[in-house]
Amino acid sequence: MTDDDNFGLSRRKVLGSIGTIGIAAGGIGASTWAGYTDDEVKQLSTHAGSLDLRIGDERSGPWRNGPIRVKLGEISPGDTVKDTEYLKNVGQTDGACLGMRISNVKSREGKTPDAETDTDHSNGGELDDQIKIGGKVKDVETGEVLAHIPRIPFRHARRGMVTILGDDGVLLQKNGGNKLKLEVGFYFPHREDNNEAMKDSLTFDLDLRLYQKCDIVDRGTGFVKVSENFNENETKSGYARARYGDGGGSTQTWEVAVGNDDNVDDQGQYDWTSGEEVPFKFEYSGFDTDEATFTLDGTSVSTSFDNNLNGRIGIQGKADEATVQVHDATLHLKGPKKIVSNIDLTASNDDASNGDTGGRALNYLVANTSASDLADGFTIEGMAEVTIQDDFPGGDEDVALDVVLE
Repeated sequence: MTDDDNFGLSRRKVLGSIGTIGIAAGGIGASTWAGYTDDEVKQLSTHAGSLDLRIGDERSGPWRNGPIRVKLGEISPGDTVKDTEYLKNVGQTDGACLGMRISNVKSREGKTPDAETDTDHSNGGELDDQIKIGGKVKDVETGEVLAHIPRIPFRHARRGMVTILGDDGVLLQKNGGNKLKLEVGFYFPHREDNNEAMKDSLTFDLDLRLYQKCDIVDRGTGFVKVSENFNENETKSGYARARYGDGGGSTQTWEVAVGNDDNVDDQGQYDWTSGEEVPFKFEYSGFDTDEATFTLDGTSVSTSFDNNLNGRIGIQGKADEATVQVHDATLHLKGPKKIVSNIDLTASNDDASNGDTGGRALNYLVANTSASDLADGFTIEGMAEVTIQDDFPGGDEDVALDVVLE
């Protein structure tokens, strides 16, 4: 019971209550009565977990908060200057993806009038226009490359975000469970206007942000157009497809196609080699021309979309008695300059081994883009691998890799 003494009862009232209780107790069996009651309150508490990204110059630390200040100088055409940082998450929540952005850029002109005519420091230099940025993310303990950062113009990383996805939803484990090595390379390519960047200097911050959930992507099982309700009526604006087919010539069924809705506007033949990793690329030019080209290991098909795209982009794998894999794919949105790297997807089905008779496996990944994100065009490129089992049924649509456009 509680020991609280703040009920406001006088001693007389308390004694009177006790007497009443005694009378009621004496009548037990002849009438109903209510015994003592006691309410106890148990206080429960919780607290939100946290993401806490820390940066170190060495794999053992010391660890600090960002940002990372980088200064580029004394770099010649053809050179690459590297910056290496070590990362860990000391928070209580796993981090799913890492965002990287260039900020606080200070670009200054060189002081050699013979190298360039424009030496006005107020309008920046040309080094930031010519430099490119790329890199890798590695696991510190194993040395395994977890993600590739595609080489892009410096100005793109300055205006947008590079998002590096974690495998299976985890990139940096909570409580310092793993450490990453971020290797960022700044490449100065050979160009006819290299002299205009001579003696220029470039200083900037490399901002890193860790996210618990990558809002730009969703993973799931099943048909992407159904699971994600593309256009709310299970249709799509356009698509590209690489399917296993029969590997025949021009009179046989196609292996590579692109089209509006579900129509085949252009098709091509491709002879797959089971278990071999090959490059693929889907390019969309933007709303001005609506041109789309899909290339699988040198075989290209193209079309013009009838209408502007409405939003999200899906990558879908389909496999029956086979495995379809996408490795190290990159989505490059040309408008907002957003890069999403380390896109991986696997669809695998083996009825004989797991007793599943439900047909092919269907897995997808969706980039939650909007129409405005796609207005200036985008590119998806990566590596695709198809492995066929001995009991593959041989249907044209049993094994395929799709790019689905809302």
